[in-house]
Amino acid sequence: SHIMPLPLTFTPSKVVVKQEPKTPRRPTMLNVEASSGSLDSVDIGREKFSWVIGPSTTVDEFMVQFWEKKPFLVQRSDPTYYANLLSRQKIDEMLRNNNIEYTKNLDVTSYREGVRETHNPDGRALPPDVWAFYEEGCSIRLLNPQTYLPGVYEMNVKLQEFFHCMTGSNFYLTPPNSQGFAPHYDDIEAFVLQVEGRKHWKLYSPRTASEVLARV
Repeated sequence: SHIMPLPLTFTPSKVVVKQEPKTPRRPTMLNVEASSGSLDSVDIGREKFSWVIGPSTTVDEFMVQFWEKKPFLVQRSDPTYYANLLSRQKIDEMLRNNNIEYTKNLDVTSYREGVRETHNPDGRALPPDVWAFYEEGCSIRLLNPQTYLPGVYEMNVKLQEFFHCMTGSNFYLTPPNSQGFAPHYDDIEAFVLQVEGRKHWKLYSPRTASEVLARV
């Protein structure tokens, strides 16, 4: 099965604060012990980013050679590298322990024969229903996993210190031999972390000059 690439999205520093009901308590403390011994938040964020893209490429090499220039691929022999962030078990526990709602927090999607559809019912996304959609060949997208998963929350907090902008995450759970979204591009910088399983990706160059995003 294909499980959960986890894109990290980088957006401008505009913050919209909303009061949400039944929001789980976030961790009150983060692990601030960087191996360098630094307590500077930017240094801690840099070390977290080094872990995200490592170990074969340094942060400096990435920024010079790849950032906003070309795709970057990391291949490792450790399938558990990102296990503390997300897993199928963590997803199931998250659905059982939190009031996660369709459309607001979670989308059920499919892309078949050139047609993209959303299959969201109303109300809470209960685990048996979500897994039934998955078994029927639908992709599952959670829009704000950092609200519910401490490992993802910690990663986002640290990365925003390094990049000096807001960060966010989505997760995607895609069944074998299926596709949840049409080919598209996003106006963000994204890191896709393959947490479990396998997935085949196709990357395309911009078709026209108008599709090349301006650098800010």
